[in-house]
Formats: sequence, structure tokens, C-alpha cells
Amino acid sequence: MTENVPPIAAHRRRPLMLALLAVFVVLALGVAVYGYAVARFHETTDDAYVNGYRVFVHAQRAGTVSAVHVDDGDRVEQGQTLLELDDTDARVQLQKASTAGAEIISQVRAQCADVAVKHAVLEQSDIRREQAEGDLKRRLPLLGGQALAPEDLVHARLAVQQAEQAYQTARQEERAAQARAGNCDLRHQAQIEHAYTEVLAAELSLLRSQLPAPWSGVIAERRVQLGQQVAPGDDLLAVIPLQSVWVDANLKEGQLRHVRVGQPATVIIDQYGSKLEFPGRVIGIAAGSGSAFSLLPPQNAVGNWIKVVQRVPVRIAIDPGYLQRYPLRLGLSAEVDIDTHDRRGAVLGSLPLAGRVDSSELYHAQLAQARRAAEAWLQKALQSSVDAGTGLK
Repeated sequence: MTENVPPIAAHRRRPLMLALLAVFVVLALGVAVYGYAVARFHETTDDAYVNGYRVFVHAQRAGTVSAVHVDDGDRVEQGQTLLELDDTDARVQLQKASTAGAEIISQVRAQCADVAVKHAVLEQSDIRREQAEGDLKRRLPLLGGQALAPEDLVHARLAVQQAEQAYQTARQEERAAQARAGNCDLRHQAQIEHAYTEVLAAELSLLRSQLPAPWSGVIAERRVQLGQQVAPGDDLLAVIPLQSVWVDANLKEGQLRHVRVGQPATVIIDQYGSKLEFPGRVIGIAAGSGSAFSLLPPQNAVGNWIKVVQRVPVRIAIDPGYLQRYPLRLGLSAEVDIDTHDRRGAVLGSLPLAGRVDSSELYHAQLAQARRAAEAWLQKALQSSVDAGTGLK
């Protein structure tokens, strides 16, 4: 049985429908105004993740791991010892280099002493030559007055010839001795410089038995075990500098239209929830989409191409103060909102500043320490040669 709707009910329904329509119109206008005034100046994505550097630690010489001081998750400071290699071979090599260097200094010392002896012999030969020439000159005036026998003049001339030959022989021997000895300034003598270099290399190899942290951060991806034989180039473990992380926001192609370097951004990390917003800014846009740099990039010219919307990583730098208070870790999920009101910036990042480079003084300090040790050895070896009575410096 059909119920008849009272005329008064239909009369009341019309204002309700009009009010409902007005609400929808106001909402639509609000959305349109918001889209025109606000939303079109913002690019957002939830396809964003925390990224950072992975500083892998490698051995600089082959060896056997004798100690491991850290494990995954440990925080380390720059210069802190992470691993130790067995240094027995390095110490033996250093001893061999030191002994060989001392022998070279002894040989050079003897050669330089021989130069001094040959020089003294040359001076004596020169004196005898001058004496013989003087005797001959004094005898020549006496020959006409029958005061000198002809045989004496012959003997005087023969003595001059013999003295000249002895002088030339001594001179050649002195030159040969000088050639063998080279530079008798022991500190800058070529053979001793080579010995110094061998000691320096041995000292450096010994220092490289300890593997320090090249950067402050947190240990990750430890792949080395006690007793393992390692070689230069092996990835032993990684140091993650969490104070230098950033966020990669993977925006769709169409979202890049108004994105510029330097624009402000707001980042929400899932770990801390939506109540904590990390301030950041755009510092760079990748040179290609993620698929272009994948292990097997797509070959779109084979004839079976299907168009897929690509995403391009946009790097967002986080305020360092927030990173200190709220540390992040690689791979954390994030939501990014980029404010594109200011569209005057560059699409490409600026050229790197002159001299701008990530560097560590750690390896320079190792070399300086090895040089100090090698210099100490050389000074001690040279002093020993002086104490031996050579007088050479």
C-alpha cells in the first residue's frame, strides 16, 4: 500500500535541498580558491626517503685482521681506530729498511773518506810536481857553465815527467772516488735519500696497520671478521655521517615544472609523526629519472614501449639544528611539501665553489707522522756516523 506524502512535507524538503546545494557550492568555491591561491604553489609527495653518504673503510695494505673495535650501530669519531691488522710483517720490513739504510750510510761515509784520502794524495803529488819543476828550472842556467853534468839535467827532466804522471794519476783517482761517493753532504746524498724513502714507506705501512675512521658517524654494513685476510679495495665496513643526511623527494615529471633550487620545503618524517615538521630547502634536482640510472635502464626504442610517468629525485637539505635534536637514519620514509611561490631560482644547481671538496686531514696526519719517524731515524744514523769519527755532516 502506497502512503501519500503530505503536501506540507514536500514543502519543507525544498529549503533543505537548497541549503544542501549551497553548502556544496561553498565547498566547491573554497576548494577552487584554495587550489588557485595555495595548492598551485605547493608540490607534495609521500615518495620521499632519507638518504646520505656511505663512507666505506678500506685497507691500504694487505694483512690479517687482528682486532675489530666496533660493530654495527656504534658511534665513532673521526680518527678513532676501527680495525687493526697484524703488524709483524710491517715491523720486520721497517727493521730491514733501517738496517739497509745504516749500511748505505756506512758505505757512503767510507766513500767520502776515500775522497778525502785521494784529495790529500793529489795535493802531495802537486807539491812533488812543483818541486821537480823548480829543481829543473834551477839546473838549466848551470848547464852552460859546465857546473852541471848532462846526466843530472836528464834526471831532473825525468823527475818532472814522473811527477807530472803521478799528479795526473792522483787526479784521476780523486775524480773516480768523487764519482763513486757523489754528494758528500750526507743529508742530501742520493743513496741516503733513497734509504730515507724506504724507511718512510716502511713507517707508513706500519701506521696503516691501524684503520681509523675517516669521518664521524655511525658504523653500518660491517663485513669484516677477526682473522680475515683483507686486501686493498675490500669493503670492510661503512661509516654513515648522520649529521650530513638529506631527503630525496621523488617528484613526478609534471611536478617539476615550477620547482627551483633554493625554494623552501617542509619535511615530515614518519618516525617523528606529523606534529614535527623539519624545515628544509631544495638544493638540487637529479640529472635524470630513477629508472635512467637503474642497473638495467629501459630501452624505449625496441618497439614495445609503454609510457610510464617517471619520477625525478629532488634533494632537500634539512636544517642542521633539527638534525642535531632529531637525528635521522638512512631509508626513513618522509612526506615533502615544496613551496614554489618564488620561481625565480635556477632549475640547475650552481657550479661548485672553487676548492669545495669533502676532505679529511687524517691521511695527511699519517704521512706527517711517518715523516717525523723517518727523520728521527735519519738524524740518529747520521749522528752515529759523526760519532764514528768521520766528521762528515
